Amino acid sequence: MSDSEKQAHGQPSRDPIEPDLPSEFVEASPLLRQVFFERYFRAAAILMLLFLVFLGLFLPKIYTSTPEGVVPAYKMSGLDVVQAWSLARSARAMEATGNHNEALLAWRSAAQNNPGDPHYAEGLIRLVVNYPATRREFLAPAASYAFWHLQLTKTNDASLELAARLFAKYSLDDYAIGLLGARATNLTPALAGIYLKSLFHQSRMDQFGELWASYSNVLSNDREMQVVRAAWQSGWGPPGQISQGRQALEAARNDPATRDLAHRLSLPIAVSLSDTFAYERALAALVDNHADRVRDHVAYWRLLVVAGRSAKAAELARGFSRPPETPADAKDMVETLIPMGAQEYAAQFLEQHLPAFSFRPDLWELMGELLITLKQWPELRDLAVRMRQNQMLREDMAGYAWFLEGLSNLRTERREAALEAFTRAADFPTTNPLLSFKVARQLTTLGYPILATRLLSMVEKAYGNQAMYWFAVVGAAYEARQFDTMREAAARGYLLNTNEPIFISNYAAMLLMERTNASLASQLTLRALARRPTDIGMQINHAQALMLNGRLQEAEEALGKIKIDEVDSYLITERNLAYFELHAKLGDKAKALAAYRGIEARFLFLPQLRWLDQAYLQLTGEKRPAPTD
Repeated sequence: MSDSEKQAHGQPSRDPIEPDLPSEFVEASPLLRQVFFERYFRAAAILMLLFLVFLGLFLPKIYTSTPEGVVPAYKMSGLDVVQAWSLARSARAMEATGNHNEALLAWRSAAQNNPGDPHYAEGLIRLVVNYPATRREFLAPAASYAFWHLQLTKTNDASLELAARLFAKYSLDDYAIGLLGARATNLTPALAGIYLKSLFHQSRMDQFGELWASYSNVLSNDREMQVVRAAWQSGWGPPGQISQGRQALEAARNDPATRDLAHRLSLPIAVSLSDTFAYERALAALVDNHADRVRDHVAYWRLLVVAGRSAKAAELARGFSRPPETPADAKDMVETLIPMGAQEYAAQFLEQHLPAFSFRPDLWELMGELLITLKQWPELRDLAVRMRQNQMLREDMAGYAWFLEGLSNLRTERREAALEAFTRAADFPTTNPLLSFKVARQLTTLGYPILATRLLSMVEKAYGNQAMYWFAVVGAAYEARQFDTMREAAARGYLLNTNEPIFISNYAAMLLMERTNASLASQLTLRALARRPTDIGMQINHAQALMLNGRLQEAEEALGKIKIDEVDSYLITERNLAYFELHAKLGDKAKALAAYRGIEARFLFLPQLRWLDQAYLQLTGEKRPAPTD
C-alpha cells in the first residue's frame, strides 16, 4: 500500500529515512524513540559520537613521533602535532622581528611537543647558529638538540654541517672532532676548515699536519685557515717551514683583518715553548682589542704554575670575575684551581656555572669528584638527584648519579639506602664505558664486588679487548668469591698482555688453584718472578708450582726464603697452604697440621677447599675440621 493509500485509510505516512524498527523495545525507551524518530536529534547524536571518536584519536599520546630505531621513542597526540606547528609558526615570526629569546623558547616548545619531527630541532639550532654573537643561555638547548637532530636524521649532510657550525661557533672542539673524525678525508671545504681548527685548538698537531695536505688546495683562498696553518708551521711544522710560518704569522698580526686571530694563535705556541713573556705580550694585545677569551687567561695561569709562580696564578684566578664562556672554559678553570689548593672555591665556582652547561656529563662528573674530595655528602646526594632530573643527562648519567647517591648514603651510615642505590648503578651503566669501568672499580673497593662484576659484564663489549679491563674483573671477582669469572678474566687478561708480570701471575694462580697444567704453571711463575723477584705473592706461587711438579726440595728452599709481614693475613694463608702441602707430601704430619692451623678459609676458593678436604683426609684419615675463619 502506498503512502497516499495509507493516508486515505487514516494511516500516517513515515519518513523514508526513518528506520523501520518500531519494536516494543524502542517504544519502551524515550531515548531510543528520539534517536529513531527525530531526525535532528539523530543527527546531533551522530555528530556527538563522531566528536567523541575524534577526541579519542586526537588527545591521547598514541602515535609514535620518532623514526624507527631512534631511542628513546616518544609518543604524541594529534593535539601535540597542531601545537608544535603553531609554536613553530610563532617562532619564525618572533625570529623575524628580532625577538630571539622568545623565538628560542617557542622552537624548544615545538620540539618538545613533536620530538620526532627534525624540522623543529633544526629551527632551534639554526636560530642559535645564525645569531650574531654567542650567548651562554643558548648553548645548552642548542647542543642537546644538535645531538638529537643528528639522531633523527641519521647524520645526513645537512644535519652534520649544522651541528659542526654550532660546535665551531661555541668552541666545542672536542665535539667537532668526534662528529667529523669519521669523515676526516671526505669533508666539504667548510667542514674541513672546522675540523682542522678544532684539531689545532685541541693541540692535536700531528693530525693537523697529516690532514692539511689533503685540503691545502681547497682551502688556499681561506685567509683564516692560512693564518692557522702559519701558526702550526711556526710551532710544530717541519724544520724547513718554521721560518716561513713565523713570517706569515707576523704579517697576520700586522693586518687588522687577522690581527686578533694571529695573536690568539700565538698563545699555544708560547705555551709549547714555556715562554711566559711571549704569552703575556700576545694576551695583552688581545686585552687591548677586547678580543681576549676566558680560556686565554686560564692557560696563562697554568703557564705561571709551570714556571713556578703559583702564588701569582692563584691571585689572578681568584680575582678573575668573567664567567666561563664554554664548558671547556669551566672545566679548565676548575682543573687549574684544584692544584692550587682551592678545592672549595673550585666547587663553588662550578656549582654557580653548572646550569649553563648542564648538557656536559664531564662537568657533572667533575663536580661529583670535588664533593667527594671535600666530603660534602648531603651536597653529593643533592647533586645526584639533580642529575637524574636533568632531561639532557638522564639516559647518559643515571647510573653514575645512583652511584654518587649510594656513596653519599654509605658515608652517612644509611647502608640499606646505599645498597639500593648501588644496585641501580650496576643496572644502568653509563654510555661512557670508561666511567662505568671507574664506577665498577670503586664498587669493588667499597665492598660491593658482586655489583661490580655485574656492571663490568655490561661494558665488556667496549673494554673486552683491553687487558686492564680483565685485571679489574679479576679483582672484583676475587672479592665476590666468583672463581669461574676470575679464572676466565685472568686467562683473557694474559692472552692480551703476555709480558706484564701481573697478568702472568694471575693466570698462573688460576692454574695452581685448579691444579692443572703443572708445566705451564711453573713456566709462568718463573717468568713473573724473574720480572719481579721481590714480589712475595709471586714467590709463593712459584713454590706452589714447584710442588705441583714434584720438585719438593726446591719448593722447600723457596718457601724458606719468603719473609712476610705478619699483618698480611692473605699472604700468610697462602704460605701456610703451601707448607701444608709440602709437609703432607713429605709425610710430616705434625708440621702439616701446624701449617693447617694457620689457614684462613675466607681466602680460599672452591677448588682449593676441595683439594684441602682430600689432602686432610688422606693425611689423617678424618674429615677435616673448619680452619680458622
